[in-house]
Amino acid sequence: MTKYPDGHLYSRVPRISTPQDGVFSRAQARSAGFTRGAIDWRVERGLWVPVAGAGLIEQGEPVKLHQLVNAMALTWPDAVVIGPSAAQLWYMSAPLPDSSTLMCAVPQQRRQRPGLKPRLAQLPENEVTKWRRNILIQRRHPALMDSLAWLPRAAADELFAWIMLHRRISANEFANLLAPRAGHRGVVRLREYHEWLNSRAASFLEFQVHCLLRAAGIEGWKANEELILPGGKRVFPDILFEEKKVVIEVDSREYHHTWRAFNDDRTRDNRYHASGYQTLRVTAQIITQTPNQFLSDVRALLAMR
Repeated sequence: MTKYPDGHLYSRVPRISTPQDGVFSRAQARSAGFTRGAIDWRVERGLWVPVAGAGLIEQGEPVKLHQLVNAMALTWPDAVVIGPSAAQLWYMSAPLPDSSTLMCAVPQQRRQRPGLKPRLAQLPENEVTKWRRNILIQRRHPALMDSLAWLPRAAADELFAWIMLHRRISANEFANLLAPRAGHRGVVRLREYHEWLNSRAASFLEFQVHCLLRAAGIEGWKANEELILPGGKRVFPDILFEEKKVVIEVDSREYHHTWRAFNDDRTRDNRYHASGYQTLRVTAQIITQTPNQFLSDVRALLAMR
């Protein structure tokens, strides 16, 4: 987009929009020299289009999360980006659902504006920090916690599996953030996730397998611990009986349904076998329909080893 100096005859947007990811307000346009009539004329003809709240952007410019954040700050300077919106800013690779609405906390009751979803809340000072241009944002770990509590269950489970896989929150950190959320929305789910986190399971299906092994009194295993095979290959078995050299791999439909995943699983099994490890694979169907047979197979394999 071509930028012109302030006051130039052909200036299309206020210069202040550049550090604001292309977003600006009517007040900023007035300060840059645009008259009320010129602003109305551009908005009426669609040359400037609403982003969210008081935010405007030039026609044709993409509207993504960063633009929504700038629009929030122009609308409510005291608002704080929270929950999934904050988590997505901190972790662009996190599996969070796309949304055209920005979640934010406000200290006083505010009317919902297009593109902005205010939540009346006073966050603790230690959970708030500043993003670019002093825009207020919830810190990384509290944002992940609230995302887990507020998202639909399937989306929350996927996010938690990502947190486990990438070691984003330790069990102690999770416990410290969980305590002040007692009685709030989603706390029962968060307590379940805390148990899951302590188990080091990378998916809910893995957590179910852990519970099944513990209930059966089968011990001597570790979950998702680093294992270095001969030749220096680093792997992270789902469940490892190191002394017996037995590996249990948990195959969920979500992560093991493609041909690439199928091939990767067999390649990893071959590496285990070549290194003296025996693998046993378990699926959700096995856990739900024939759990006793699975436990018998585990005991038999351990006895053989």
